[in-house]
Amino acid sequence: MRRRTFLLSSAIGALAGNFSFPSFAASGLKISTDEFFKNSLEKAKRPLSILFLGGTNFVGPATVEYLRRRGHSVTLFNRGQTNPYLFPSLEKLRGNRYPDRHGGLEALKGERQWDVVIDTWRENPKAVERSLDVLSGRFGKYIYVSSIAVYGNQNYETVSPITEKTPLPEVEQPASIDEDIGYRRSKIIADNAVLHGAGSRGVVLRPHGIYGYYMGNDTDGQTYWPIRLQKGGDILCPGDGLDTVQYIDVLDVARFIGDAAEGPHSGAYNISSKITFKAFLEGLQSLSQVPSTLHWVPQQSLIDAGVRPFSNMPLWVPRNLGPGFYNVSDARAAQAGLQYRPFADTFSEVISGFYARLGKNYVFDEDIFTGEPAQALLNELGFISG
Repeated sequence: MRRRTFLLSSAIGALAGNFSFPSFAASGLKISTDEFFKNSLEKAKRPLSILFLGGTNFVGPATVEYLRRRGHSVTLFNRGQTNPYLFPSLEKLRGNRYPDRHGGLEALKGERQWDVVIDTWRENPKAVERSLDVLSGRFGKYIYVSSIAVYGNQNYETVSPITEKTPLPEVEQPASIDEDIGYRRSKIIADNAVLHGAGSRGVVLRPHGIYGYYMGNDTDGQTYWPIRLQKGGDILCPGDGLDTVQYIDVLDVARFIGDAAEGPHSGAYNISSKITFKAFLEGLQSLSQVPSTLHWVPQQSLIDAGVRPFSNMPLWVPRNLGPGFYNVSDARAAQAGLQYRPFADTFSEVISGFYARLGKNYVFDEDIFTGEPAQALLNELGFISG
């Protein structure tokens, strides 16, 4: 496999993440970002009946809370196993996306209608196709949270900027709903299923990495830089600082889902902000009370030293290796009202959430190019002495 293809395959896998939601009081979801929700307390012009497939993990809790505060009636359909204590006052239908488990989709059959269905499924896409079939003719809009992973390596390497008009790779359908086909392929098929199956009533959101206090995405790839800047000192930084990075706050995802539910939105939307790596690290530096110095090490020097972009150098994808990866245009979503929270708000909460869950003595994966190897390279290249 070519280095570039390996790099971007690794990036896709890391973005998929293994998201989990931290524990909360049994009384329900407690959001620390009160100001965000205070600004969204205005009730929607028309209350909607919303069916959320899942709702207690990933982007679900923040989105459900947002919709609830907007005055919408939200029904959750899930197994009742992941954070079942959340939202005790909401209607909950029990079942499973897999037909032979826990009653499958039986609870969704019948004549009941919903204004909006929200789906965040990430496993076998036949589950999304089945949900579309079972609910056919009984929803006004179907919103699916997809991923920028659907664009694939070839687009990352050859297309910049990537837009919603960029063709998705053709992939093979799984033989059955029980087949494990991988994150990217699953998202491509489910993404297409919603756009084609729901037609103009389908909305697909394609985010880059999603951050937030309550995401629980404590993968070293996404949390390394926010926490490394908290520790201060001499910090090895990749490249010239002009490579970019893209991300979105989970609360911005929640708000745009709400906008899509209430508005005339239709089709696909890329939803992620973009900043330079220099701005990203300097922004994180400003959130730390421990002094630090950023040392920007040329790309080739890093490669020669065994650094693998995005792998043992988190988030970094040099623009000459994958020009489209961090150049996914959000112009269409911006025209539709997409807003971003201030950088400091998002990453202050990422840092607080990380420490609340893992403490301040957490040790990152030894494969990450940090600590002694990074200091040794900085010394060898003359950035520091001693």
